Amino acid sequence: MQIQREYPEGTLLVFANHFTIQASQDEVFFSFFAMTPPDAEGATPEEVGEKLRGMTAKAKCVTRIVLTKEFFPKILATLKQHEERLRRVESPSDAAEAG
Repeated sequence: MQIQREYPEGTLLVFANHFTIQASQDEVFFSFFAMTPPDAEGATPEEVGEKLRGMTAKAKCVTRIVLTKEFFPKILATLKQHEERLRRVESPSDAAEAG
């Protein structure tokens, strides 16, 4: 069966820089979060490190996705394929810089 994907007008595009994966007996839950780093303008790396040591970062959940456990391996396989493609795209430039 072919699938015709649609992206309706107004579909949100959200930024996430943190995630968690939780599993129940039948499902896998992906939770994606957006974290804002603390303001460190003009600070030295040591000052940033000191500031971060005592902090608790707030991460706002921007979306949750639930998958069946049967679908989860397909997601992993697709992610691995894309990772391999990205590595192949990056490697020619890396080789050129090394040579």
